[in-house]
Amino acid sequence: MIDLCLWYQIEDSNTCLKIMEDQAKILEERQKMMLNKLDKCLFDFQKRKINNELGQIENEMFNQYEKIGEKVDMINKLKSAITNNDF
Repeated sequence: MIDLCLWYQIEDSNTCLKIMEDQAKILEERQKMMLNKLDKCLFDFQKRKINNELGQIENEMFNQYEKIGEKVDMINKLKSAITNNDF
């Protein structure tokens, strides 16, 4: 019964992982759009504003990839618990 619960948790985590990967892709697309805007800027204040936004996007991407890494670690631990390799 516990193995079944762990298996469902793994499936749930995989679904959550796919959502997190999609969010990371969205952030990457936002970054590309901002870089295109940066190339078209004429004034320094516009460039500073876009650079600030790019910095925020990079921080969000870093946090998102950290969350993805944590989720992958959790999935691996759950899988090893099912196979009784680690616990």
